[in-house]
Formats: sequence, structure tokens, C-alpha cells
Amino acid sequence: MATTLFECMDKTDNPQKRNPEMITISRAEYEEKNARLASQNERISHLENQIDLLLEALRLARHKRFGASSEQSDDSVMEQLSFLFDEAEVYQAAEEEQATVVAEHKRHKKHEYALNHIPDDIPTERVEHRPEGAQLICPRCGEIMTEIGKEVVRTLKIVSAQTIVKEDIYYTYACRNCETNDIETPVVQAPR
Repeated sequence: MATTLFECMDKTDNPQKRNPEMITISRAEYEEKNARLASQNERISHLENQIDLLLEALRLARHKRFGASSEQSDDSVMEQLSFLFDEAEVYQAAEEEQATVVAEHKRHKKHEYALNHIPDDIPTERVEHRPEGAQLICPRCGEIMTEIGKEVVRTLKIVSAQTIVKEDIYYTYACRNCETNDIETPVVQAPR
């Protein structure tokens, strides 16, 4: 009996004899592994919560994009809702609404340019631009075109301590012969 007790103690004291796959570690390593496992479990639960939130946001976005776009109800529901309102009250409320008063809109004047208000004592330099001789011949009938108008473009030209208004006048010509014979009248303007 002493040998059997010794053999039992020997088996319990030496765990390697009991199970060859069992490994012994120190208490500090065991606590470190448990702490690491707990932090990993906490991180996993946090990430699962984030996944749930993102999936819900994705579901809402899909519903918003692809879901029903109007709140239509069937006729039976509309019929039941119509009993809630009294027609007399609805008409009376419509009559009691007053006209909305909108503030009057005032238009602003267009910008007035400085060239429209140039004093008379400033000298003006005139440059006339007329079409050349070959351009004055009507391409349809061959007659000489006559002047029908002009366009004046005013620019302010500043010469050191002197101000001069420069007017470029562009003359426009048309054929009177084509105009009197009801032919499409060509119009020529001096090039700019």
C-alpha cells in the first residue's frame, strides 16, 4: 500500500507524466495572457458595434436611394381620414386667410460710366475708320454703296498730365440700288 500511495503522489506532483501535451507557465505569463485576451475581446466587441452602426447607415442610405419615394396611401385609409375633417371648417379657414403682402421691389439704375459725363473742355481726338475702296462695291449688283450709319466708341486716353478723349468712328455702308430693287441688301462696316 505504501508503493501505491507513493505512485499516486508521484503522478499528481509531476504533471508531465500525466499529460504529455501539457505545458507549464509562470503566474506572470498567465496573467499577461489573460489581460491581452481581455483587451482583444473588448476591441472585438467595439469593432462589432462599429460594424453594426455602419451596416445600419448603409441600409438607411440604400433605403433613401432605392426605397419608396412618396408616401402614397391606399383609398381605404384616405376614406377614413376624410371623416376626421369637417368640410365647413376647411372652407371657413380658407376664407379667413388674408392676402400676403409682399414688399415692393425697387430697381436700381444701371451703372453710369465715366465716359458719359466728360467735361466739355477736354480735347477730343477723332479717328475715322471707313471701309476701303474695293469693299464699297456691292457684291450683288456692282454699284457703289452709300453710308447708312456710324458707331462711335469712346475711350479715355491719358497722356502724361494730359487727358484726351479718343473717339473711333466706324462707318457702315449699304447698297441703295439693292434696297430699291427689293434685293437682299448687303451691309459693310469698317474693320476694327
